[in-house]
Amino acid sequence: MPNYVQKYEGCWDVHFWLGQNASTDEVGVAAIKTVEIDDSLGGLPTQHREIQNHESPLFLSYFTDGIRYVSGGYESGYHHVEDQFKNWKPHLFHCKGKRNVRSSEVECDVKSLNLGDVFILDLGKDIYVWMPPDSGRLERIKGMARAKNIADVERLGASTVHILDDVEWNNDPTFWSYFGGVSAVKQVKKGQDDDDNYWKRLTEQITLWKVSDASGAAKVTLVAQGEDLRKDQLDSNDAFILDALNGGIFVWIGKGCTLEERSKALIWGENYLKQHHLPRWTQVTRVLESAESTQFTQWFRDWVDEKKKNVFEPLLFQVSDESGLLRVEQIANFTQEDLDGDDVMILDALNLIYVWVGANATHREEGSVEHGE
Repeated sequence: MPNYVQKYEGCWDVHFWLGQNASTDEVGVAAIKTVEIDDSLGGLPTQHREIQNHESPLFLSYFTDGIRYVSGGYESGYHHVEDQFKNWKPHLFHCKGKRNVRSSEVECDVKSLNLGDVFILDLGKDIYVWMPPDSGRLERIKGMARAKNIADVERLGASTVHILDDVEWNNDPTFWSYFGGVSAVKQVKKGQDDDDNYWKRLTEQITLWKVSDASGAAKVTLVAQGEDLRKDQLDSNDAFILDALNGGIFVWIGKGCTLEERSKALIWGENYLKQHHLPRWTQVTRVLESAESTQFTQWFRDWVDEKKKNVFEPLLFQVSDESGLLRVEQIANFTQEDLDGDDVMILDALNLIYVWVGANATHREEGSVEHGE
């Protein structure tokens, strides 16, 4: 049960990894070592609690040759090496949304599928992007991008991506074998939820809790829920727990907290899991004030990163000849919905220029970009 320390852009990340067969004593020792490492680094690192087979993408990214699990305890640590894909359990991810397409893990069952959204079936070496006829264009783009990221970045090309679109969505034998066979397609329900309302309901379940251990036993008090979460609800002298559902549990530590309180962060997170009957493998991350990650801040609608106020904002331009004349117009405050399939779009990202060609763009529009008109 090693602890892994990584320094990235001036910040420290300490990962507290638990094997699936770890004993209570081993878990306790690892927790103590995590505190010791934290103290040696001035109490500044972000701490992550990792569970075997449910590691975070950040943790997986450190192992450039892929993770190999060792069974048999410390003494037999160099024997019975097992490939990370050998006993892989399938994971199903639901991609849904309009302006902001998000993906969340759901039960790998035919009941989770619907004809209106995109789903990713992760089998380890093979990743399937299932795109039924009624799924949205942006959801398809997001789903394919997410699958490609898993294969190319998280697994360094060790996985193969398979796209099941309008032709193969209802007849691929491998995909459907995980849902009871091809005949199970008849059980798939129609898409019912409006994307915006779906994520609105999901966001409403996000909760923020204040932690108090004045009595010796940690207690949590609900502070806010859903869209009511605000940055000013976090007090520098206290600790808080953010329950982001499938996004994990975050224990936020204010600058005024004591070293003892900092060291208890992961313990508080684990106690919260037990009290709320959440899966043991739920990600638990300790976050320090002024060192918050976007995974944490995204749930606060009014959160503005002071470090990014002066960062260059990308510019989007639309190339169209709809009026008979070739015109290039900037689109202000753009979103994904502004990508028009009938035109060519140019994204100026300062150091990089991206050209996006819509499926129905004219040859003149395509040519104008190629020739720099």
